[in-house]
Amino acid sequence: MTVGTNLGKVVGGTLHDLGFGIVTWVPGIGATACAQAYECAAGRMVPPSFHEEVAVGCGHGAALAGTRSAVAIKTHGLLKAANAVSDALFCGTTAAFILVIVDDLLGIQSDSILAAGPLLDALEVPWSASSPATIGSDLALAAARSEALGLPFALVLDAAEVSSPAVALLFRPPLLQTPPFRRDPVRHLLVPPLIRYQRAALSARLAGTAPPPPPTLPRVPEQMPTVWRSALEGYRPVFDAFVERRPSFVAGDVGLSSCYGLPPYDAIDAVSYMGGAVPIALGAALSGRDDAWAVTGDFSFVAAGHLGLIEAVARDVPLRVLLLANGKAETTGGQPVAWGALERVLAGYPEALVPLEEPSEPRACREALDEAWNRDGLSIVVARYAAP
Repeated sequence: MTVGTNLGKVVGGTLHDLGFGIVTWVPGIGATACAQAYECAAGRMVPPSFHEEVAVGCGHGAALAGTRSAVAIKTHGLLKAANAVSDALFCGTTAAFILVIVDDLLGIQSDSILAAGPLLDALEVPWSASSPATIGSDLALAAARSEALGLPFALVLDAAEVSSPAVALLFRPPLLQTPPFRRDPVRHLLVPPLIRYQRAALSARLAGTAPPPPPTLPRVPEQMPTVWRSALEGYRPVFDAFVERRPSFVAGDVGLSSCYGLPPYDAIDAVSYMGGAVPIALGAALSGRDDAWAVTGDFSFVAAGHLGLIEAVARDVPLRVLLLANGKAETTGGQPVAWGALERVLAGYPEALVPLEEPSEPRACREALDEAWNRDGLSIVVARYAAP
């Protein structure tokens, strides 16, 4: 038992003792101390994230791929990451995924005062409050609860207690074997044809009851809504080439391209929020899936996906990205991507770009994807389709 060590140090050390291989964080009261303590225990640097949505997406990707992961953020960061948190709940996890959230109810280091509990309740995230007197056992229980449910679990701490003496685990627990990742498109693909079932399945999981029988997976593109089929047909050549060298883990985000996670292609393993493909693939890569890919559209990438690239560079991860650039938000009605927006974002990664100017040509698709596969660093295959 460790008594007299402050709360942040106990959180970081206990996460390491519990076998958490990935910890992401955004600087802030409490979160910084947790991350620094984890760094000391793990003996390696853990770069901070710039945005909480990326931190949560990255942690979720690692937990999906089978590595216990945690995210340390303030309550204000929970607001910024709410979309990623909600989709992590619907998509589920493989290994434990803990959100360590620090409430700053005295306004010690915050621009406004709000409590995490009502936010977590609204998001339906299982959670509990913790204190310095129980933090060690609370973390162990949270890990066990998360893995039993296959869902994220949140622990809420009080910023006013960050410097208080805290109690760690009474003993160093044996590191339990986490289950391996198993592809489950009915659960992991958050695409419109499946979302009603996923809502019912989540409700059952939270209630401790049996989920309803899973639906039959529709086939892409012929069983997709008529309004989507033309665009999906346009993506067929690049996915024909992509599945020839199917990676062990592929993340997608909200958009038509993620329908190619359905049969007969089965080209994508997990789908989350708009722009989530990059951080989720990054988390999978950090968990050991060094061949992980992200598949995204240009609207999603400009909206939030490029934030994950900053994290990939900061962590020196040679991620591979397939970027389908058709100049519009196809799923939501074809709203255009502002002229020059994608080019401005990509200008920061000139050495990573792999152009695919003829994505309707099978040979061009194979050559571009092969080039990305054969590179050692970050690679972004930019498939250019006719502008709207």
